[in-house]
Amino acid sequence: MRLLTWNSAMKFREKISQPLEFSADLLVIPECESFEKWRNSQYKEKISQFLWFGDNPNKGLGVMALNSQYKLEVHPAYSEEFKYIIPLKVTGPEEFNLIAYTHC
Repeated sequence: MRLLTWNSAMKFREKISQPLEFSADLLVIPECESFEKWRNSQYKEKISQFLWFGDNPNKGLGVMALNSQYKLEVHPAYSEEFKYIIPLKVTGPEEFNLIAYTHC
């Protein structure tokens, strides 16, 4: 299982080809725009699941599964009080808890 995190410094939909080269199963992308901004992206179909957290549609936290064997779910411990610290349950061939974070 490969997990990649990369601060995209916004406009990730235009930069996604770079981390795709690493064949990651999961991506954690700080400063990622919301999925609504991806309408015309040719890479949209490569993402099997996309979770996004933020107030500004141009700059939030994106967590993506690129391998459909893995599923992401917000952990019940998530609290709006810590908006950009996201506990996630990852299920699939390997199961674990993942904490995704950004300072947005």
